Amino acid sequence: MGTPVSTVREILAILGPDHISTGAVIRQVVDGSERVFLMQAEDGTTWQLPRMRRIPGETLESTLVRGIRHAAGLEALPIRYLGHLHHVSEVYGETIIEQTHYYLADCDCPSDEQPPGMFIPFSEALQRLEASPLVKAEGRILQMATVLSPTER
Repeated sequence: MGTPVSTVREILAILGPDHISTGAVIRQVVDGSERVFLMQAEDGTTWQLPRMRRIPGETLESTLVRGIRHAAGLEALPIRYLGHLHHVSEVYGETIIEQTHYYLADCDCPSDEQPPGMFIPFSEALQRLEASPLVKAEGRILQMATVLSPTER
């Protein structure tokens, strides 16, 4: 038994017709080494950059800050817009085209904090993203962030 169609329509109405999300390359420097944050995808087998859906009326930056705080318990500060990707998502059995806008963000959090994800070196994060066709395109976003990252120059 699935979600009732009326509920799906209500959920999609809340998301809005544009289905916009934000994502982040969240950096953290530990002992002079820069790391990036990845979260486990809903399928439980792959890793991805953190993403969250925009609530109508929210700015992209406020979506990012709210979403990261909610999903990972981290305080992220958007630094620079990196670009956007289009992808197909499924919401309660309905296929939608979603546009995700990505930001480079800094995280001012203790290195011993254990959020529901992990901070790993950029190179390892890129390998993990490349391992999944679903999030492979996020590797391009991560590569752009690496170029812009001050400790990677």
